Amino acid sequence: MTTPAAIDVRHEPEQSRFVAAVDGMDSVVRYRIDGDVMHVLSTHVPPALEGRGIAAALTRAALAYADAHQLRVDPVCSYTAAYLRRQGR
Repeated sequence: MTTPAAIDVRHEPEQSRFVAAVDGMDSVVRYRIDGDVMHVLSTHVPPALEGRGIAAALTRAALAYADAHQLRVDPVCSYTAAYLRRQGR
C-alpha cells in the first residue's frame, strides 16, 4: 500500500478560495466571509481527480483558516457539511 503524495493547498484570499493544483487541474473550495462567519459555498474536484483526498485536503485548509481567525463555519456546501459531521464538529 502506498501513501498518497501530500496535496499542496494554496489560499487565494483575493478570490475567496482555496486551490489545489494536481495533475495540471485545479480543485477549489470557495467561501465568503461575513463578519465572524465563513460561509463555505462549494467544493469542486474534477472527475478525473476524485477519490484522491483532494476535497478533504481543501476542506481541512479552509477549516484551519477559520479556526485560526476565530470564524464560525456555515457549511453551505454539502461536502463541507458531510465532512464536519464525519469529524464530529
